[in-house]
Amino acid sequence: MTIEAIASAIYNNVVTGLAGINSNPKISIEQLKDEVVAERNQIIREFLANGFVSLEELFLAINCIEVSCDYMSKCCELPIGAKALHFEIPPIVNIKGANTVKFVGSIDREIKFNVYTDEAYRYHKYKKRGADSPYVYIDTAINSNGNMDGYIFNLPFTKYISIIALFQDPRRLAEWDCCANDGDTLTECGVLSDEIMKRITEKYIRWYRQLATPVLPNTQQPK
Repeated sequence: MTIEAIASAIYNNVVTGLAGINSNPKISIEQLKDEVVAERNQIIREFLANGFVSLEELFLAINCIEVSCDYMSKCCELPIGAKALHFEIPPIVNIKGANTVKFVGSIDREIKFNVYTDEAYRYHKYKKRGADSPYVYIDTAINSNGNMDGYIFNLPFTKYISIIALFQDPRRLAEWDCCANDGDTLTECGVLSDEIMKRITEKYIRWYRQLATPVLPNTQQPK
């Protein structure tokens, strides 16, 4: 199910579950979409840790990301250091011990770059083998645009690249893809759909029922 379909189903389930208790729950579909994304990311961590899903089932692709040439230093736009090929991507999910970036490379997937998400990228040039191969550093800190910056080294200028990764919010992928893509495919939650719907539905029904529980007056007389 897509994020949108899950949010609609949760709303309907909550309204049905509260029949006779609260006929007008104060939730919106847009709010539920955000909660679906947040719950998805939490369930991903749990399911991966317990071996219920594999990363291969969760990866999504941006097939065409535009590349520019920019300085790595963004402070006050001072040109400190050498220029590098630069791109931005929506934030990826970081999970300790898991490689959540499967591929960065040419849009035809023929050329794959080495990918670093930490300071280890600085030592690539000292490798005994492959030091001249293209490599990418993805800065996992969120920039002022709410995105992650990526830098490509050892590569003559290229206009577009592609990436396969585990992204925090699948809805944002369509903003990047300069190739045609199906928005419903991007927001498909697959094997996580039922668990997301179950958890959020139960949370809202439990919460509204607690609000509807009458508070008994304190009958104890003061001494």
